[in-house]
Amino acid sequence: MDLKLINSILSKNTIRMTSGTNTDWGMPTKNQLVRETITLGGGIPDPSLIPYAELSKGFDYIKNYTDDTFFRYGGPVGYEILRQELAEHYSSSASMYNGNQFILTNGSAGAIELIIKSIIDPDDVIVVESPTFSGSLRTFRGYQAKIISVPVDEFGMNIDLLEKLLINNKRKIKLVYTISNFHNPTGVSLSMERRKQLIDLSKKYEFLIIDDDAYGEIGFNNYKYVPLRDMDSHGHVLTVGTFSKTIATGLRIGWICADETLAKKILANRFDMGNSPILHGIIAHFIKSGEYAKHVKKIQSVYSHKLDVLLDSLNDINDNHIKYFKPNGGFFLWLYFKNASAKKIQNIALKNGLSFPHGSVFFPEDEYRDSYIRLAFSKNSEDELIRSVDILSKTLLEL
Repeated sequence: MDLKLINSILSKNTIRMTSGTNTDWGMPTKNQLVRETITLGGGIPDPSLIPYAELSKGFDYIKNYTDDTFFRYGGPVGYEILRQELAEHYSSSASMYNGNQFILTNGSAGAIELIIKSIIDPDDVIVVESPTFSGSLRTFRGYQAKIISVPVDEFGMNIDLLEKLLINNKRKIKLVYTISNFHNPTGVSLSMERRKQLIDLSKKYEFLIIDDDAYGEIGFNNYKYVPLRDMDSHGHVLTVGTFSKTIATGLRIGWICADETLAKKILANRFDMGNSPILHGIIAHFIKSGEYAKHVKKIQSVYSHKLDVLLDSLNDINDNHIKYFKPNGGFFLWLYFKNASAKKIQNIALKNGLSFPHGSVFFPEDEYRDSYIRLAFSKNSEDELIRSVDILSKTLLEL
């Protein structure tokens, strides 16, 4: 088929969009797959932490059913018992949830797309953090939203600047997208004061909040936070979550937690026949058995230690070169270079055997930001993390 014909039949939006970068998809590039290259790329769990034995017990669980419960189409909302387990897992003395508030999706990315498809028309306004996850930006652009950004500092999204936007923007702002816990890429968490401000603004200016909580369970050193959903008494917060970070990215099981009435409206835009009931059943058993909670405690400890290893190694690099904030959880460390080009550092480091994404891909603005890189410390061994910093240090000397 010739290109002229292809372009004549494709939608304008398809022609306008690209297939996305490997960073958007959370996947390594071909040159990152070379055995000798250390890749601190996507937010991928440590393969050694995959709970094979515990998950395999879920197969026995689904085999005990005498009918074909787990071998049918998944349906619009997903396996009821898993939704109930998520509701119980989310519930606390302050806030109670029920299974009808949950929609099971194709990872948190699928959850975000389903929300956007349900709420956003072309040129509708979404406010995002700057920087933010590039994959979500691609989704927003794909649905032709107008994206406005608010900067992030060590306390999360700057809510005072958000309010100025809400006051001065001539068009209705429908959605605010935030990663309130262990932000991707910066690692910061939204402060308690700003959480309260954000919830209050959502009521005052009548917008919805997507809280992308992919890393919310991976907090370090007993770090505690009050989820945005627990502070919301008006049904304005839609929390999206996933098992991709706590178990494995290949599961592709995520969810939306929303007001029941809104959840029903969102379901009207679902056409994919649902997700795999087999996987839903296995994960439901994993949670119900109590093994999931134990697993989360284990990975919190492992990832916290990996971050410490990375930070201890970075201490050997002169403070005149780099600046960073220590996160309380998640998979990422966000590095700022004071007097150097991040692109040059990225290129030299790749030749030396180290790969990582350039920070500019995480900014929603057109302006090129050449001072940042993101290091993912989750997948690699402690030895690889130490060697990564050695390579980075060597790279800085070569500039």
